[in-house]
Amino acid sequence: MRQEARISDLIAEAAQARTKAIFEGTQQQFEITEPLCSGSPQVLTYFADGSAAEIQICLAGEEDFYWLHLDPLTGLLTRMDAP
Repeated sequence: MRQEARISDLIAEAAQARTKAIFEGTQQQFEITEPLCSGSPQVLTYFADGSAAEIQICLAGEEDFYWLHLDPLTGLLTRMDAP
């Protein structure tokens, strides 16, 4: 339950970075430092038109792995099934 809440928070924070990119007309970056499968932080990059650099992120949960996908066209970060 705690992990689900944190994923929801990450998605909301990423949406704020996208919104900032659009309103300011500048590229924005959002760094995820949660426990990641790779062990190193992942950076989401948003462009002024609301698009983004595509990335898939694996979050390490207490007992499982969770995958997020940043769609390059819409700039939306969503939870996905394992690739």
